[in-house]
Amino acid sequence: MSCAVVGTMVTAHHNLVGLARVSTVIQDARLQRDALTAADDLHERGIGCGILTGKLSDTYSPTGEGKLFFTMMAAFAELERDLLHERTLAGLAAARAQGRTGGRPTVMDADKLAAAQARRAKGETPTQIAAALNVSRASVYRHLAHANEAAAAHTE
Repeated sequence: MSCAVVGTMVTAHHNLVGLARVSTVIQDARLQRDALTAADDLHERGIGCGILTGKLSDTYSPTGEGKLFFTMMAAFAELERDLLHERTLAGLAAARAQGRTGGRPTVMDADKLAAAQARRAKGETPTQIAAALNVSRASVYRHLAHANEAAAAHTE
């Protein structure tokens, strides 16, 4: 749904513009109340809002049925967003239950981590370890830190 701004507006250079078009005002609103606040603010400034596309074009009015329709559409959009979020979380939980995890695969397997720990114990720098194992220096720091944290937690 698109919203047209009709009326007199003052631009940044204080030039008067008779008609301006703002697309997807409702789509940009994060919550129903944001969409309603934006429409009410435009109406208070003398800027008309209208539906430009679809079968319901030119049916919005800032009072009465138009405001009710706007409220209903914003509520449905918010409900749709919430349902999509819930379905996404359920899908991720189902994938996790089947042993699948998302994200980029790790470059440090158990063998590389053991080699990195052994090399670090011998006094090599993380830069030297990274070059020898063909991984980034950040990966060496991150995995050695996690291994040290796990070892410290295990000994407590």
